[in-house]
Amino acid sequence: MKKRDLNTRATKMFSLSLLVVLVFFVTTFSVFGQVRVPFTQRTSPLAGGKKIYSIKGDFAMVGNTNLSLWSYDPDENNSNNYMAYVDVDGDSKTLNSSSATLAFSTENGAIPECSNIVFAGLYWTGRAHDGSSSPNTFTVTKGGVTKNYDKRVVSLKGPGATNYQTITANADDIYYPTNSDGYMYSAYAEVTEYVRQHGVGDYFVADMALREGDGGSTGYYGGWGMIVVYENTKMKWRDVTVFDGHAYVQGSTTISHTLDVSGFNTVQSGDVNMKLGLMAGEGDRSISGDYFDIRNHNNTSWVRLSHGGNSTDNFFNSSVYTGGNSRNPSLTNNTGLDIAMFDIPNADNAVIKNNQTSTSFRYGSTQDTYIIFCMAMAVDAYIPEAEVETGVKLISNPSTEGYVVPGENITIGVDIRNKGTEAIHDALVTIPIPFNVNYVSHSAAHGVVNLQNDTLYWNIDDLLVLPGDPDEILASLSITLQVRTDCHIFINPCTRFLELNGSVSGTGATSFTSFSGVGFVHYVNEGPCIGIPVFGVQKIPIDADLFLANNCGSTVAVSSVTICSGAGTSQQEVINEAHLPANSSFYTVTDIQGVDPIVGDLPVPGIFYVFPPGIDDCWFEIELIADDGQGPQATGSLSSIIEEGCSVSDIPAAVTSVSALETMGVAISDEDTEDVNLVVTSSDSGATGPCPIVVSRTYTISDECGNSLELVQTITIRDNTAPTFTAPADVTIYTDADCNYDVDVAFTGERKCHRAFLLYTTDPGR
Repeated sequence: MKKRDLNTRATKMFSLSLLVVLVFFVTTFSVFGQVRVPFTQRTSPLAGGKKIYSIKGDFAMVGNTNLSLWSYDPDENNSNNYMAYVDVDGDSKTLNSSSATLAFSTENGAIPECSNIVFAGLYWTGRAHDGSSSPNTFTVTKGGVTKNYDKRVVSLKGPGATNYQTITANADDIYYPTNSDGYMYSAYAEVTEYVRQHGVGDYFVADMALREGDGGSTGYYGGWGMIVVYENTKMKWRDVTVFDGHAYVQGSTTISHTLDVSGFNTVQSGDVNMKLGLMAGEGDRSISGDYFDIRNHNNTSWVRLSHGGNSTDNFFNSSVYTGGNSRNPSLTNNTGLDIAMFDIPNADNAVIKNNQTSTSFRYGSTQDTYIIFCMAMAVDAYIPEAEVETGVKLISNPSTEGYVVPGENITIGVDIRNKGTEAIHDALVTIPIPFNVNYVSHSAAHGVVNLQNDTLYWNIDDLLVLPGDPDEILASLSITLQVRTDCHIFINPCTRFLELNGSVSGTGATSFTSFSGVGFVHYVNEGPCIGIPVFGVQKIPIDADLFLANNCGSTVAVSSVTICSGAGTSQQEVINEAHLPANSSFYTVTDIQGVDPIVGDLPVPGIFYVFPPGIDDCWFEIELIADDGQGPQATGSLSSIIEEGCSVSDIPAAVTSVSALETMGVAISDEDTEDVNLVVTSSDSGATGPCPIVVSRTYTISDECGNSLELVQTITIRDNTAPTFTAPADVTIYTDADCNYDVDVAFTGERKCHRAFLLYTTDPGR
């Protein structure tokens, strides 16, 4: 039990265990058994699943408490004290709320509004029960308002938003003890798309699953934190990583643990800066003995760390220290919530040196009990600098300015430069083809371009030499795309953008430093970023209004996908088949607030709503059809054909579509597959011999699951035309009485002899 008296006060301790092996980053926690959820590096589908963000940029951490002392005291603990909701949003519908201002660095003249948000994660933590159990859902009432709280659910409101959005953590993100570990829970949900939409400014988090009252010797607490990884072309290169889990210890044993980090690449020269970010719960203001250390690179000694809101012997002390950003409320004592973002002192590179690839941390406690659920690290890094720039080169309809329409072609230019200090080997540019366009063609003067699975791979090999001018274009690629004409795609406004993005990878020719996932830059035409290259997706508007009015009627078109027997019902299969955004989520309802997406195989048949990543107000309606095991059906028969000729070269070419076959007297249908998706093949037999030549042509019509129908057509090659002949002029031969003739002598005597000559021709077909 936690008491103010040191003789009876329990200690709070912490241990972690983590082993994560990465291409660029290997992280190892050495621990002992009180890690409830193993710490792993947090990845995001929106960032391509990266575990290390090698970026020109940084990370930011913000957060605040939603529960405070009824009678605030900057030095009082939450134990054995009445805790009350913090509620600052002026919204009568929320019972607890707090805010913090998200801000980005202005390093090297960077404009925060020109930064690209790579990843954003929202975390929250609390303790809401002090009895025999702590259910994950419970009801509270205050001021006539009753709330049904869920530990996995909070409300989020960003800059410019008028209403809260419900944010729900997945069941395994992260830990929700109901009968152990002091009932301290921690939760996580990705909010990358939301933060991209709302940008920098004030963020409110409300209605955390917390309870007012006296939480006994441990006490009640609760608060939230948000980490945002962002990039800006003006900033320095950094390796950034975020990892989370849940570690909890309550005991009286003095113990410490180490965190070994390796695989990063600090800058080759100059000052090396390293920044840490930490989120923890239930660290007390007046209980000391907890610490956080880093190993000196010169020896095995440890350097004890602190920041401006704590001390070296009371590291986790209920402080929120996040760079001076505004908070409401802005309290010194956050009664159980710790959020820290601080630089490690490294004057003259005494702790972290140039070209360093690993370091170690140590942390522990002699008294205080607490949990840690999120850590982050950024280190000045060296990256060979290949810059890939995209931009629109040509839109097929010159009357449009800055947008395209369904069915229209657009040509995209991709230029690559080397702005670093060394040549780059094995350069590879990866360009996903957006789901709402079709690839048409490409043209590249350098390198080799391949299209695989809706992605262009441009292998430039060793062309990225070190130029005299860093702005010199070393290689260029043109890509022509055609906007699709699909009602079920453009009926949703969120799909009416052509989104251009990609990445480049390679290896430094001198340093042998490898890099990957470095994003493209582009230029914008308005706002504060005009003339500045910016990272992130380039969005080209698609004006689909006229197309929808002329082609799609007033109803939402449902795209159907046939699931073949024995082929599985995986979500990825459906996404690929329907050309929908990668990493989309599947639901059976359109109101997905508080609803978990479908995990695993999809039940068939059925109608599902597919939401692109990070979007909760736009979906694609998909109908999954079960394969009936039957092939296409035909009514009627193919009419026979008689063709003029007498050679195998006169045999007409076979048709390749169902629509062409249906002009020959047969109707074809398949309940599972649309006509346009039926595959038509053919084979001929008997195409030899003299006239007439009789060919038996077999058409095979196959559906998407390989079920097929065969139709036979007879083709006869016959010569039905008689030969034509123009007779030569008559020749008269003059003879004498003895039938001697001389054509040169005029006939003078009596005709007594007759000679006849027959000229003829033959026709092998007649």
